[in-house]
Amino acid sequence: MISGYVYDEEGDPLEDVHIQFKEVTVTNTVLQEAFTNAEGYYTTEILAGDYNFIVEKPLYIPQTVTMMGLSVSTTQDFTLYSSTDCLADCTKNDGYCHAECAGVNGCAFPTDTNSNGQTVADVCNGLGEGWVR
Repeated sequence: MISGYVYDEEGDPLEDVHIQFKEVTVTNTVLQEAFTNAEGYYTTEILAGDYNFIVEKPLYIPQTVTMMGLSVSTTQDFTLYSSTDCLADCTKNDGYCHAECAGVNGCAFPTDTNSNGQTVADVCNGLGEGWVR
């Protein structure tokens, strides 16, 4: 069994979030699906194994999480970020980089790398919000 909560970026529970549990294989077959209730809670029965979780809700940026070696009883929470706030410059009109905006509303991070081989998106993901673009 796997269960958990899905929240928005403010920490509020999200209802009717669609969660797909796909096996980590070439076919990427959907093995199970779940939806969150009014409290943002979901639960479903899945076997132990390796999974890609696809978490999505309209007007939010979809999230994919890979979990290898998932045990029989696991708790996994998720946070979804609003896609309506992301601008083409990868900010939310606040002057700060938001990694979750990548690919939304025309946001594209430069692909150049620094001396450590990191892209702008890598650095943004590592630092989280607060990195000035």
